Amino acid sequence: MRRITLIIVVLVLNFQSHAQEKEPGILLLWDSSLGMMQKDGQAEMEKLQELLAAEENTVVRLKVFSNQVHLDQHFRIEQGQWSELASALKTVVYDGTSSYEGLFEGAYKSIILVSRGKEHIDKLPTYLDTPVYVINSCEDSNKVDLKVLALASEGDYFEMIPDNADVASSANADTTFSRVQTVRNASELATSDSGRREALDVVILEADIQDEPEDEEVNLGDRKRSKKTLGYAVESITSDDIAPTDTDVQQAVKGQFSGLYIQNDTANDDVDLTQFLGRNKNMTILGNQYGLVVIDGVPQASDSSAFGAGAPSNRGRTDHLDPANIHSITYLKGLAATNRYGSLGSGGVLVIKTKTFAATEGTVSQRKKKAKPLGTTATYDGSAATGTTSGQPYLTKISQSSDVNEAYEIYLQTRAKYGSNPSFYIDMASYFNQWGNQDIVDRILSNINELPNAKPADLTAMAYCYQANGMHIKAAQIYKRLVQLDANSIQHYRNLALAYTEADMYKEAEDIYNKLDRGYVKEVQGKNGLKKTLDLETARMVKQARPKTTLRKLDTRFNQLTTARKRIVIEWNYFDAEFDLQIVNPQNRYFTWSHKPDGEPARFREDVEQRIGVEEFVLSDTDQGNWLFNLTSLGSKSATKGEPIYVKVTVYDHFGSPNEQVQTKLIPLDVVGQNRELLSISVEK
Repeated sequence: MRRITLIIVVLVLNFQSHAQEKEPGILLLWDSSLGMMQKDGQAEMEKLQELLAAEENTVVRLKVFSNQVHLDQHFRIEQGQWSELASALKTVVYDGTSSYEGLFEGAYKSIILVSRGKEHIDKLPTYLDTPVYVINSCEDSNKVDLKVLALASEGDYFEMIPDNADVASSANADTTFSRVQTVRNASELATSDSGRREALDVVILEADIQDEPEDEEVNLGDRKRSKKTLGYAVESITSDDIAPTDTDVQQAVKGQFSGLYIQNDTANDDVDLTQFLGRNKNMTILGNQYGLVVIDGVPQASDSSAFGAGAPSNRGRTDHLDPANIHSITYLKGLAATNRYGSLGSGGVLVIKTKTFAATEGTVSQRKKKAKPLGTTATYDGSAATGTTSGQPYLTKISQSSDVNEAYEIYLQTRAKYGSNPSFYIDMASYFNQWGNQDIVDRILSNINELPNAKPADLTAMAYCYQANGMHIKAAQIYKRLVQLDANSIQHYRNLALAYTEADMYKEAEDIYNKLDRGYVKEVQGKNGLKKTLDLETARMVKQARPKTTLRKLDTRFNQLTTARKRIVIEWNYFDAEFDLQIVNPQNRYFTWSHKPDGEPARFREDVEQRIGVEEFVLSDTDQGNWLFNLTSLGSKSATKGEPIYVKVTVYDHFGSPNEQVQTKLIPLDVVGQNRELLSISVEK
C-alpha cells in the first residue's frame, strides 16, 4: 500500500512540475534594432503596462534582441508592479538589425512582441500555438506580417503611430533617420548582345628614357613601342619571317615563339589558332588553357579546352587569314603583358596586324579610334597610398580607446552624427575586428540593413566586409537578400554560391552553381560575362566538398581542377565604378588595365548591363618577384556624392591545392583620383 501511494505522489509531483514548465509566464520580446529608434517609446510603455496590469503574479522572461539576443533575464510581476522590468527597458541600447531566429522557442501563456517587424535577415513566424500580442509604434514597419502573426495566433495587434511620423524617436532624440522608402527592385537594364568583339587598342604607357641608346621597337598590332618601355617579355615577327610555303596562319606561327604551342596537328581540319597554348600550358584551371588572339585590335572569341560534356565552344575562326596579308604578329607573355585584356588574356596574347589594317593606320578615321595613352611613365615611382581604412575623423577618435567598452561608447556617440551613412558602419566594423569580438562586428555592420537609403551596392560592400572578417554565413544572408532585390545580377548569385562554399554549405552552393551552369535562372539567362570565373569556382567547390559530402547535380567536367601558384580576385561594389588598375611588375615597370567607358567600352558596357564587378589574375611559378596592384578611383555615377567605392581583394595562395590559403581584405576608395595600393604580393621560387 505504501508503495502504491508513493508512486501516486511521484506522478502528481511530476505532473505539477511539467505543468509549471509548460506555462512559466510571459515571454517579452523587445526589438532593439537601429530602426526602432523612430518609435514612440512612451506609447509602447503605456501599452505594455496595460497588458501587464492584468497579471497579478507572474514571471516575465525578457529577451532584448536585434541581430542576436543581447539580454535574457526573468522578472517577477506581483500585483501588476513591474518597475524593475521598466528600468531595464529604459537602458536598452538600440543597435543592429532584427533577427527572429530562435526567439519564439519555448512554451508560455502568452508572448508580447514589441517590434516593427522588418525582415532583413529572416522571417517572422506566420502563427504560433501561443497567443501573440504585438505592439508597433513605427510608421516604417512590416504591418501586414505583424498583424498576421498576432491574429493567426489568437492574440492581438496594437498600432500606435505618432501623429507626426517625422518626429525624432523618443528612444534617442539625438538621432534622426530619413524615411525614404527602401527600393526593392533595381531598374532593369537591357542586355547587350554585342559581347566583347569590339576594337580595343592595346594601350601601353609611354616613357621618355634619357641617356639610353635606342633599342628595338616592338609592334603591338596597333602601335610600336620600345621594348625597354614595356618591362615584360615580348616576341615579334614580321612578314619577312613568314615563308611563302606557309599556307595558313597556324603554320606561320608554329616554331616562331618560345613557349607557344598548338596542340593539334595542322592536318586536322578542325585546328584553329585560337586553340594555341601559351603560359598556362602546365597550369590548368578547369582545363581551359587557350590564349587570346587579337586581329587588328579586335579580340577573337576563343574555343575552350575545358574537358567533358557541356564544355563551351564558341570558336572564333582564324582560317580566313591569308599569311601573305599579315604585316606582323606579336606574342605577349606574362601577367603584365596580358592584363590589358583582363582574364581573357591570362593564357597569353597573340596580336596580329594585317597589311590591310597597317595601310590605314595613318588615316584620320584610324587615329580617332585610338585610345589615349595612360600615364606618363612606364617606371613606377612608388607614389601609391597605403592602408585599408578611410581617413574619417571618427576613426581617429575611436583609435584612442583603451578597451572595447570605451570604443563602443565612442561608436554610439559618433553614430549620432554619421549614422545615416553606410560607410560609417563598414569603417567601424573593420575597426572593431581588431578587438576580436565578432558579435560587436556583426551588430554594427548589420545596421546597414536598417538604413532606409541603403542601396544594393551598400549591401554588397557590407557582405564584402563580412567576408573580409571571415563571417561567411553572415555574408551569405546578405547575398541572399541581394538576389531578391536585384535578381538580374549574375554576380549576386555567384557571390552567394561562393559564400556558401566558404561556409562549408556545399549542397547550397551546388544548387546555385548547377542552376547557373544549366541556365535555369531565367533572370540571368544569356549573361555569360562571369562564365570563366563561375566554372573555376564551381570546380574548386567540388574539390573541397568531395571528402565531406556527395554532390550529384553538377556536370562531370567540374571534377577537374589543378593548382595555380597565385590567384588574385578583385571585386568592386558599384558595377559602373570607373578606375585605372595599375600593375607593377618585378622590374618596377607598370601598365594600366582600365575599367571605364573610354578604356574597354564593350567590357564596361557588359559589366553594367549584366551587373558584374569582378576581375581576376593568375600568377604562375614563372612570374617570380614582387608585384604591386594599385588602383585609382575615378568615381561612379551610381554612387552618392562623397560615398566611397569599396574594393574586395582576395588572394588564393596555391590555388586548388590541399594547402590552399585564402586572404581577403576590404579597401575603401574614398578619394577620387588618388592612386591606392590594393596588394603587394610575391612569387618565390
